[in-house]
Amino acid sequence: MKRGDVVTIAFPQSDGQIKHRPAILLKQIPPFDDWVVCPVSTQLRHEIPGVDLLINSNHPDFAAMGLKKDSVIRVAKLYAVPSREIRGVIGAMNPSTFEGLIRQLTNWLESE
Repeated sequence: MKRGDVVTIAFPQSDGQIKHRPAILLKQIPPFDDWVVCPVSTQLRHEIPGVDLLINSNHPDFAAMGLKKDSVIRVAKLYAVPSREIRGVIGAMNPSTFEGLIRQLTNWLESE
């Protein structure tokens, strides 16, 4: 696994249920073998404009990312997950798209 991979992990939901969802691997946390990830959601109504990144079927990375529906990468919902909880890689982002995601995250963190 590497940065920019799209993986499936078990995300805890607000109602306490666990659902398997796609996520983007951002950075590995040594020495614990955990990953910081951004969750991916098909609930487009939850998109935060200027923060989240929309990946729809017209996006050049859509097929390579292994997504089945238009999705939003929830940039502000960072999550740390142990590698053992990653169910598998379903796709990958193009390096330029990944760099754009990191810029979105950096801009959001630096904003007031």
